[in-house]
Amino acid sequence: MSNHNALLRRLRENGNQTSVTGRDIVRELEYADNGTVQFYSGYETLDVSPSDVLSAAVFEYRQLAGNVTISGLEQVKNSGTEALINLLEARINVLEKSLMNSLSVSLYSDGTGSSGKEVGGLQLIVADAGTGTVGGINSSTYTFWQNQQTTATSSAFSVANVQSDMNTIYLSLVRGADSPDLVMAGTNALMH
Repeated sequence: MSNHNALLRRLRENGNQTSVTGRDIVRELEYADNGTVQFYSGYETLDVSPSDVLSAAVFEYRQLAGNVTISGLEQVKNSGTEALINLLEARINVLEKSLMNSLSVSLYSDGTGSSGKEVGGLQLIVADAGTGTVGGINSSTYTFWQNQQTTATSSAFSVANVQSDMNTIYLSLVRGADSPDLVMAGTNALMH
């Protein structure tokens, strides 16, 4: 199904789609530099104090399912082997498309649909800076977990400043070889 969704396909292509096992989905997070790194000379004492540099985001599994059924009357009307197989293949095809469509919608959601059983998508993950809890981490308490946003070069978002604003935030997110590799935007930005 991930081939039919641009976001999932991009994540997989960049090596960001992995298999998981266990009771929960746990992702280790590097949120700080190791403070014990130092230059030294000779027998100088090295800092061996522990460094709190890792945390983990924890997510619950989500499930998506559908079914294909055939009534007794449909079975009689499609009594030939080929006719029954054709009917089943057509219904399975519709089911696969329906599953893909539901997952695609969920990937952009806040995760509250289906009584909170759906995937927490981008609307949940990319909350306003300093708000929201994702993966069990409250971003108002732990600032390393806050989303970044552009500080507009002028009072309004426009064609004239979008490139400069995006370059500024991109450069602020580069850490060594780690850098953003995907930019997604909605249709709500008004260009004047």
